[in-house]
Amino acid sequence: MRPVVFSIFALLLCAAILQLANGLQFTLVPVRAEAENFGDLAIALLGSGYFAGYLIGCIIGAPLIGRVGHVRVLTAVLAGICALALLYPLAIGEVFWMLARVGTGVCLAIAIWPLKAG
Repeated sequence: MRPVVFSIFALLLCAAILQLANGLQFTLVPVRAEAENFGDLAIALLGSGYFAGYLIGCIIGAPLIGRVGHVRVLTAVLAGICALALLYPLAIGEVFWMLARVGTGVCLAIAIWPLKAG
């Protein structure tokens, strides 16, 4: 039993960190948007944009993983999530943040796919 747990520990740790970071970002982005005086509709669209991106990621994820491979795709989308998270303070605007939330949703949907299949 012990070798089995050690063999998947890194995968489980990666999945846990990914989900915790996503939950933190999902909470803090609307709080920061409120602090930046975004309108209520814009803040609501930030959440909707994330889920629209998640839907897009679910649609394009399987063909992308099948064509390129799960390791390369996972590396690319995790880098994308990190880059998008770092761009929020650099460009404060409703349209940019909406596009960033869509991108985050796409990347996270694709990132979860190989983790659950692993």
